[in-house]
Amino acid sequence: MVAAVPGPPTALEVCHVLSTSCTVRYRLPEDEGDAKVTGYHVEMAGDENDWKSVSETPITDLELVVSDLTPLSQYQFRVAAENLFGIGEFSPASQLVSCLPEDELVPPGAIQR
Repeated sequence: MVAAVPGPPTALEVCHVLSTSCTVRYRLPEDEGDAKVTGYHVEMAGDENDWKSVSETPITDLELVVSDLTPLSQYQFRVAAENLFGIGEFSPASQLVSCLPEDELVPPGAIQR
């Protein structure tokens, strides 16, 4: 009998995009596999289009603030869920998001999408 890893997380969204940070949100996979999801692996790709992990350890929340981005650069994100049996497939990549210029001010309470 082969144990199943989780499917890809759903509803991947990138919001609150600023000059050097953004928030990545996602939902539980429709199929958690044969065990409860224990964490998420978030990856990003920049202008070079090479995927790299944004955290050394799995993320336990359904959202993550990604920092240290470069102003005026573009990024995509993807997420994979992990359970006791391993890491599942990555979600489809997010839409390409562009960071704001460094000097662009965001009014208090404004939400950037």
